[in-house]
This record gives sequence, structure tokens and C-alpha cells, in this order.
Amino acid sequence: MCGSWQKLSLGKSGSLPARMRGAVCAFDRQLYVMGGEKSITGPWYRVLWASISRRWTASELPDCLLLKLVTDGLVGYHLIPRHDGRAFALTGIPALPVLDTKRRRRSIMHTTFEPLCA
Repeated sequence: MCGSWQKLSLGKSGSLPARMRGAVCAFDRQLYVMGGEKSITGPWYRVLWASISRRWTASELPDCLLLKLVTDGLVGYHLIPRHDGRAFALTGIPALPVLDTKRRRRSIMHTTFEPLCA
């Protein structure tokens, strides 16, 4: 990536199904897409996909990387990548799902919320 853009075409086999309001982040020549929905009435997706860098087709990641949250669908969230290969899923709840892209594992980081203004 590093400041340059290249137009890529999507392949037919293994392509990511159309969706909206999913979380997306790019890291280490991979594009990660989490959740989303087909339409405002559903269905809602609870899966995490990653693109394959050169062929640019998407494949569903193994079950160990599926983010199991309390919500019906993973809609309107954000994936924030870090330089160490971890991506944090900002979901609005104190249990923060963490995806380790290098080890292909997930974990949960427990946090607390504090108000910005008293």
C-alpha cells in the first residue's frame, strides 16, 4: 500500500458476497472484512473474511477467527489495525475482540469505559 493505488479486479470464484455496513481494514497486503448486512432487513453476516493479496479473491477465515459477539450481526463496527499485526474490533461493548493476523487467532481484551466529561 504505502501511498500508491492499483486497480484490481475481483475474481468470480471465492468472491466476497455483496454487503453494506461491514467493518474493513487493510494490513500487510490483506483486506479484512468483518460482518455487514445484505440489506437493512438482513440477513446479517457474522463472519470475518480476508483477501488474498495478489489474486484479490476473498476466502472465509477458519472458525478460530470468527468473532462471537452478543449482537445479532456485526454491523456498523470498525476494525483498527496496529503495526504489530493485531486488529481491534470496536463494537461499543467493553469486551474488545482482537484479531492477530500473523498467528491467525482471535482473543478478547477486557476494557472499561470512562466518560470524557464529568
